[in-house]
Amino acid sequence: MNARCLLFLISCAFLHLGNAQTLKKVQKATSSNLFEFESFGYGIDFSGNTAIVGTFDIRWIGKHMWVGRDSIPGGRAYILERNSEGIWVEKQVLTSPDKHYEDCFGERGVAISGNYAIVSASHHEYDPENKSKVTKSGAAYIYEKDKEGIWQFKQKVVAFDRNPKGQFGLWVEIDGEYAFVGTPWNNTDSQGNKTMTRAGAVFVYKRDTEGRWNPFQKLTASDRSSNASFGFSCSVSENYMCIGAYAENATDFGQNITKAGAAYIFKKNDQGVWVETQKLVSTKRAAYGSFGGSVCLNGKQLIVGAQSEPSWSENGDSLKQTGAAYIFELSKYGTWDFKQKITACEADQYDNFGAAVGITDNRILVGIPYDEVIRNGKKLPNAGSAQFFEKEDGKWVRTQRVISADPEAGQRFGEYLILADEFAGISEHLDGTVPINTVDKNKTGAVYFYGEFPTEKTCEPPTYELVDYQHPNPPPPDVFTPEIEDIAITETIVDTIHVEPVIEEPEGEVPIFTLSPNPTTGKFQLNILNYDGGQYKLILKTPQSREIEKKNFTTKILELDLSREKDGTYIVKVSNRFGNLQLPIVLKKIEQTTDPNPRNNGL
Repeated sequence: MNARCLLFLISCAFLHLGNAQTLKKVQKATSSNLFEFESFGYGIDFSGNTAIVGTFDIRWIGKHMWVGRDSIPGGRAYILERNSEGIWVEKQVLTSPDKHYEDCFGERGVAISGNYAIVSASHHEYDPENKSKVTKSGAAYIYEKDKEGIWQFKQKVVAFDRNPKGQFGLWVEIDGEYAFVGTPWNNTDSQGNKTMTRAGAVFVYKRDTEGRWNPFQKLTASDRSSNASFGFSCSVSENYMCIGAYAENATDFGQNITKAGAAYIFKKNDQGVWVETQKLVSTKRAAYGSFGGSVCLNGKQLIVGAQSEPSWSENGDSLKQTGAAYIFELSKYGTWDFKQKITACEADQYDNFGAAVGITDNRILVGIPYDEVIRNGKKLPNAGSAQFFEKEDGKWVRTQRVISADPEAGQRFGEYLILADEFAGISEHLDGTVPINTVDKNKTGAVYFYGEFPTEKTCEPPTYELVDYQHPNPPPPDVFTPEIEDIAITETIVDTIHVEPVIEEPEGEVPIFTLSPNPTTGKFQLNILNYDGGQYKLILKTPQSREIEKKNFTTKILELDLSREKDGTYIVKVSNRFGNLQLPIVLKKIEQTTDPNPRNNGL
């Protein structure tokens, strides 16, 4: 193939720009293939100075499948690297080793961390041996960069309880020795039992010392419900993970709120097991708000998108699906506390602010893919935009809204994005304005990389002077490995420990407490750190929700005893009028030498 990239120099003029800032270190990257309907940018992730960009080159028009004339089955993912001049250069094209039409390889599900990358094919139908077929059950492919810098296919993984149309891999993450595969339409619980339609799950794989990725955990929500789509989004940072369930039906004062959405916090314990510790919901819950449709963790900061949440105009009229994003921070007590809600500077119906989110220590980027853009007096619906925010005196304030350098209706700029301290990348996966032999192609896609951030506080988008760059020759290599390494899918999966507190925007504080010692041999102490002299309610139960003890109390410290219970993990729930918090307590009794006299053993 002819490796080239049309990254050209443009100075764009837009109506109503006024004195908008001009950004010079901006690059419009397209794939070297420029295939029709490839949708370059349909998913993106980065690690250091390496990015992976997803595609999807098969589209349905009515009942007929439309494939671009240059297309090959199954899709691709592209590896790009940022050079010393800040330019992103395409290095390699990843393709599926067992590709089929409609696999959706590289569509949305792409992630990278260090020398490892994972690419999903959420409609793939075969097991690792390509023998057993389950309709659109999904698969994920793991790649490793070798000493020569070439990404090599290593392993194919599938769910141990594959179900038809499970969407295994609709979202993926990889971090260190763990890989995470979101499966929002999975039907079964953490052990592959108890069916709930499209409740959702996240499958966890752990890399062993020989480099094999083995099934480790299947994560589900502690309050799993049908059609919640748990696993639609996922983000990992250090020892915490946030999993979105955008269609979860929140309960408010005894009433269900349809598809209001939720996000679940998991923490990795000392044994490397991921344990659910908290459930987050929007402070302004609304039906079909889609809270949790996008999530991004950065150290002690978390942003959660609610792209379909409504807002209200100055006249009090409801504006549907304007969208919002919510920021949480990790407290000294180990809870994630709500800090701020952010919205677009020119909110309008169906903008979907929050469809994609990114956060660093001092900057936020939010995608608004259905925003209407005005160019030369012409309205361009669904052209899309993105909004930058910066932190000032502990608060997040809007800076500038950005749009495509050459916007057109329906391009959905901002549907996927990445954000780092030194750069940002914003997808425009339905872009088709790049001239190829003076003829445009449909939906080839593009990603805008920003090496310079806008600083002006204005809703007016900046003008661009795009970096001029050509891809080097020879073309970047494809990676194709016909032999697929099998993986045992019958290994024991670590059970999931659930807790289910809800953090809202309270008028006071939920009870924050510690349990000591933990693990315990029987007796332990509950200490409320933010004790306010009010009344508290305790529930001590098993992970299966069997109640061991239940009572009200008003003291700061409470003595508890599990001496009569069997070894295992138990849940301590403490609530007050502002909310509740749950923490696990591990019971591990001291082993004693058996006395030869049976009566001394209580027999």
